[in-house]
Amino acid sequence: MSVHYQAPAALARSELIDTPLIDAVKSKDSIALERLITMWGFTHAWHRCASGMDMSSWLETAAALPSTILNLVQPQITFALQQLNTSYAIQAREVFNPSLNTTLLNLIRLNSISIEPFMKRQRTFIISELDDLQSAPKDSDTNVTSLLREADQYSQLFGASLFDSMDVEIHGDVYARYLLNNEEKWKGLNIPAIHLGDIETENMLLTVLEEPSVDVFNPGVLRFIGTGSLSTENIIKKDQDILLYISKLSSNFTSRVVIDNFIDFRKLIFTEQWNSSSQLSLFAYQTTMQQNYPIEFAAHVVAHMVATGNFTGIEGYSDYIEDDKYIGLLTNYFKCSESWHKIANSLSNNKVIPFVKGAIQRLFEEGKLERLATIQYVKKDYPLLSAHITGIDLMEPVITRQEFLNNRLNLNEIELIDEETLLDLLRTEALPDTHEKLYSLSESLLAADMLLGSFKSISSNNQIILRHIQSTGRKIHLNPDDNGFAAWYRSVSGEELAQGKYIRFIWELLDDEQQQEILVQLHDVLLEIQVSQSTRIKLIHDFGDVINFTEPEKGTSRRGIGALFTLAEKDVLLREWLDRQNYSLSHWPSAENSSVAKYIIAHQNLFSGICKSSKFIAKRIKEAEVEQLLENIEQVLED
Repeated sequence: MSVHYQAPAALARSELIDTPLIDAVKSKDSIALERLITMWGFTHAWHRCASGMDMSSWLETAAALPSTILNLVQPQITFALQQLNTSYAIQAREVFNPSLNTTLLNLIRLNSISIEPFMKRQRTFIISELDDLQSAPKDSDTNVTSLLREADQYSQLFGASLFDSMDVEIHGDVYARYLLNNEEKWKGLNIPAIHLGDIETENMLLTVLEEPSVDVFNPGVLRFIGTGSLSTENIIKKDQDILLYISKLSSNFTSRVVIDNFIDFRKLIFTEQWNSSSQLSLFAYQTTMQQNYPIEFAAHVVAHMVATGNFTGIEGYSDYIEDDKYIGLLTNYFKCSESWHKIANSLSNNKVIPFVKGAIQRLFEEGKLERLATIQYVKKDYPLLSAHITGIDLMEPVITRQEFLNNRLNLNEIELIDEETLLDLLRTEALPDTHEKLYSLSESLLAADMLLGSFKSISSNNQIILRHIQSTGRKIHLNPDDNGFAAWYRSVSGEELAQGKYIRFIWELLDDEQQQEILVQLHDVLLEIQVSQSTRIKLIHDFGDVINFTEPEKGTSRRGIGALFTLAEKDVLLREWLDRQNYSLSHWPSAENSSVAKYIIAHQNLFSGICKSSKFIAKRIKEAEVEQLLENIEQVLED
C-alpha cells in the first residue's frame, strides 16, 4: 500500500477502481461490478471511465445486478441510454446483438427504462429489412434467421409483432422455410396470427410441396388453405415442370411405383392427374400405404372418389366411417381439394353420404369453406346439406359472401332456389342486404309494365318473398300510379277473367292509401254498364269483403248495380254482397228503382237485409201487401 501513498493520485484511482470498473464492464462481470458500486467514489469513477466503456456492455452488465444494487446505478443507466440515442442505429440497422436486446427487454420489464429513440430507429431498420426480404427470399439462412431472431426480440420489446408494421405480406417461401413450426421459439412474432393472401399462400405451398420432409397437413400449412382455395387451384393448374418433386411423385404413381411415405402420398392431391377418374385403379398398386397406413389410404381414396365422382368400390372402406382419425384425415384432404361443390354434390349419392358427412361437418366447424360460388351453394348445395348435416349454421357461408350472392340474384335465379332454402334465407337476420335484394326483385313484378301479367301469374317463390314483406309490416307503393287494377277489369276478356288469381293478393301488399284509391276506382267499374256483368261479378268475388256500394250523385244511372240483382239467386257471394249494401233507392231513376224493388220484393227471402234496412223497400212491401189484400177481398166478393 506504500506504493499507493507514494504514487500520484491518478494512478491510485486507476488501480483501485477505474481499471477494475472498465475490466468488469468489458467482461460483463456483474459480481465484480457489484463490489465496485459499493465502494466510495464509484460515481466519480464511472464518469471518468464512461468514455472508455461500451455503453451496450455497461447496460448488459448492470442489468444482471440485484434489484437493490441496480437502483443505485440508475443515473448511469440513464446516461448510457442518452449515449446510445446519439450513436446507435443512426444510418442503418446495427449488427444483431441478442444479449443487448435481452438486456433492454429485462430493464423495461423491471421498469428501469422505457422505449428510447435508438430502439425505435433499430426497429424501423429491422422492419425495412423484413420488407426487403420479401423480394429476396433466397438469402443465406444465417442472415434471415438472425433478422427474424432480432425481429422477435424487438416485437417483445415493443409489445407487438413487427410483422404487423410491415408494408408487404410475409413471403410465402420465408414463412415455409423459417417460420413454420417456430411458433414457440419466436413467440414475439405472433406467428399464428400471420395472414397470407392467395399469392403468398401459393408461394408457401410451392415451397412445402418441393420439400420432401415437410407435410402439407402440418397445421401451420393447412390454416392458410380451405376447400376451393385459389392457391390450390393455381398449383394444380401450374406447369408441372415448375414442381419437380411432386411431378416426380405423380409420375411414379402413374407408373405404379410404390410410395412408402405418407407425406409424399398426401402431396399427390396437388397434381392435375389426381383429379382424373382414370387414376382410381392405380391405388391398388400402393400396397405399402394400404398395409401400413390403412386409415390414411382410405381417406385419400375416398377424397379422390369425391373429386372425380367415381365411387366404385367405396364400400370397401366402410370400416372407417365412424373412425375419428379417418374423419380428420378426410377433412384435411377436403381442405386441399380444388372444388367445394364436388364435395357437396357427393351428398346426392345415398351410398356415399356415410363416408363424407362427418368430414363435411368438420369443414363447417373449422370454417374451411374458402371459395365457392354462392348462388350455386344456395341453389344446389344448401338443400343437400340441410338434409344430412345438423348442428351447424349452414347459412354462414352465405352470410360471409352476401355481396356475391346479391350480385348474382335475379328473377330467373329466384325460381331455381328450393322453397325451404328460400325460407331459410328470409329467416336469417344476418342477411339484411339479401332480403332487400329479394324484396326489390319480387316488387319489380308490380311495375307498370309487369303488373297485368302478375295479376295472372306469380311464381311460388315470389309469393313467398312478397308474403315475407307483408309479414314484416312493410307496405309496397306502386309507381307511377295504381290505375292498373281498374284497367284490368275494364279490359279483361272472358277467357282471361278466371286467370286473375293474384289481383287481390297484390292489393293486400299495398299501403293503405293506395288500397283505398284502388277501391274507389273499382267501385266506378261496378257502375259501368259497358263492363260485362260477369266481370263486375268477378270483381265483387275478389273484393266484396272490402268494397262497399256508395250512392253516386242523384240522377246518375244505377243500372250497372241494378242489373246484378237478377243474377244473384244462384250466386251466394254476389247475393250476400248485394244484401249487405245500403241503398238510397229513392234517389235512383224511377225506372231503375222500380225494377230493382220489384225483384227484391219478389225474392224477400234472398234479400232479408235490404228488406229490413231500406225504408223504400219496406214502404213498397206494405203497398204490395195492401194491394194484394185488396185483390184478395175483390176476389172473395166476386166468388
